[in-house]
Amino acid sequence: MSLETSKRLPLYLRQLLRIYEKGTTRLSVNKDSNVKGFLRKTSDEYGNFQAYKLIRENEFNHRDFPPAVAKSLEPLFNTRLQLTDLEKLSTRDLFRKDVFSTITDEDDSIHSSYSRTTTSTTDFQAKIITTLAAQVSPFLSVPKQSSIEKSFKWFVKLLQSTPVFLILKQRSRLFSEGSLNQYDMPFNSLKTKVTEISNRKAEEVASREVESQNSSEIYRNYHLTDLSRIDLFNLAIKSQTDFDNHPISQFEDILNGLRWKEVNQRKDKLCDLLTESQNVQLVDKTFSNVELRNFKHFIETKNIWKTLATSKESDVRSLLPFDLTYNNYYLLCIENSVLDSDHSQVLEAVSKSDFEVIAARISLQNSDIINFFTDLIQQSSDTHSRKLNYEELLQIAHANREPHVSGINDLMKHLAEMNLVTVEEGCDKNCIYFLPGNRP
Repeated sequence: MSLETSKRLPLYLRQLLRIYEKGTTRLSVNKDSNVKGFLRKTSDEYGNFQAYKLIRENEFNHRDFPPAVAKSLEPLFNTRLQLTDLEKLSTRDLFRKDVFSTITDEDDSIHSSYSRTTTSTTDFQAKIITTLAAQVSPFLSVPKQSSIEKSFKWFVKLLQSTPVFLILKQRSRLFSEGSLNQYDMPFNSLKTKVTEISNRKAEEVASREVESQNSSEIYRNYHLTDLSRIDLFNLAIKSQTDFDNHPISQFEDILNGLRWKEVNQRKDKLCDLLTESQNVQLVDKTFSNVELRNFKHFIETKNIWKTLATSKESDVRSLLPFDLTYNNYYLLCIENSVLDSDHSQVLEAVSKSDFEVIAARISLQNSDIINFFTDLIQQSSDTHSRKLNYEELLQIAHANREPHVSGINDLMKHLAEMNLVTVEEGCDKNCIYFLPGNRP
């Protein structure tokens, strides 16, 4: 993926990323064998691997576990485990369509294909490459590549099913300390907080169901997700109406029949905002813009590749007088199961983070949201004389002094406090956007 994606980047970005890769290798804490071993044995992947060995192969090795854990587990494996039919299946067989459909209600799951090649590119590096390619060389159509088609399909399904999501922006530097260590502390911190809030909401729902003796189901409520493929996201927004009211089984046929030139000509305020806010910029140590010819001259005259190969300097930033600034984007989704809840905790977590909320999308295909606006219309004494626009309806919501009229009403007030006060309709009039004030 990364090799094909990197080919879309201009030469100077590929050169910067090559230098960046050298820099991440030099700063990597994994070069210490003890640290590397600790990180490996405490990772989720290692735990899953050991679980697979224990359950599938009945292979127990006391050296794979701390002494106390090994002593507790060993008696369990004196005889072979008695497994059920599903437990006997390998991971690959478990997710075959004929098997997966018997244990889940998902009619069309979207999951990654296994990698067909080996690569030294880390997930963190791949995300940077994807983010930059989507902004400097965006797709104007969906290419015939399985992974890209799956990403596009995921965006279409998200737009159709998610009642509310916020778009977060984060200004990033390629050669920052966190980036070179391949760890995004602001994102991981916010994701942890959102997950904690989400888990508490799920526990509240579960406890209520137990009290009411209803069967317990799992509902998604809040989740934070990456938006590195922002070009595919824009294409999904502009083409959503083509997929609406059609079964998912027709997705491929509709996708193959799209007229991309016409799709790209559709005007959408959120797509415009996302395109305008992208700002991939080569800068110097003082964060002043640098002309590409100066970077090219540096590469040619300083023989940077030989310097990187021979220098023992651990911090590559001392060898490079440049940096690259760009924007990362994320989606904070608010699902229907918590739409009428109090969102103050999750919104407070966002407001205290390093992220800027640049837009919110409110679906008009959600019955609860439609009912919310219908109630506002009925509350207004002006409705019989003229049709109110969305901005006027939201002013009524903001003026409502009753405490917690509804979760949606509270959400609208929170968005106004974030300066998302400009209301625009989506290109297909199936949603409205809350955008920053003072926009043209």
